[in-house]
Amino acid sequence: MLKQEILDAVEAELFSIYAVNTVDEALELLTGEVVGILDAEGNVVENSVNYKAICRLKEISELSDDEKEESES
Repeated sequence: MLKQEILDAVEAELFSIYAVNTVDEALELLTGEVVGILDAEGNVVENSVNYKAICRLKEISELSDDEKEESES
């Protein structure tokens, strides 16, 4: 059970509590953006949270590859 001070704060609308079943649900609540689920071809909706994360991970991977090539030269 939650502490009374938490219940009082929720009642006063100082913040909200949401029950979620998945991280994706939590991300959508926190960001207000579509999370984007992989389709059968492994693609996600452009500009979704997962799309942006995948793009950023690819950028980081490419940076790492560039550093390896430079150190091998």
